[in-house]
Amino acid sequence: MLFAFFLAGQVLFGGVVWWFLWNQPEEGRSMFTNYSFLAGIILVWMIIASFVLYRNRLKRGIHLKSLPLQLSHYRTSNIFRWAMLEIGNLAVIGIAFMEVNSRMMLLFAIGVAVFFLTIPSKEAFEKEYGLEL
Repeated sequence: MLFAFFLAGQVLFGGVVWWFLWNQPEEGRSMFTNYSFLAGIILVWMIIASFVLYRNRLKRGIHLKSLPLQLSHYRTSNIFRWAMLEIGNLAVIGIAFMEVNSRMMLLFAIGVAVFFLTIPSKEAFEKEYGLEL
């Protein structure tokens, strides 16, 4: 449920900014500005950092003995990962808005696609914690 709220917030905000940018003239603007490279770097950095942080948290969580503690740890780890991915996506949206560059929203689409890869499931929980429920 929380995953859906994170996703809906990003998509809604991204959609509003995209609609605003779609109605603005972009004559003579290049997609490759200094800020677009910054947006790409921020997005890639947040994607990498979110997966590294998640893996490091899982290494500590595997040793938890009770199922409620493992579930709580899994949920918290996912929230951290989603927050980092959302920071990258919101940075891309903000920079696209400041640059009035709707083409940069392609980076946002990539960020949302990566966000979709982190959808929680029973199978993912079992795999990450070495359980069979």
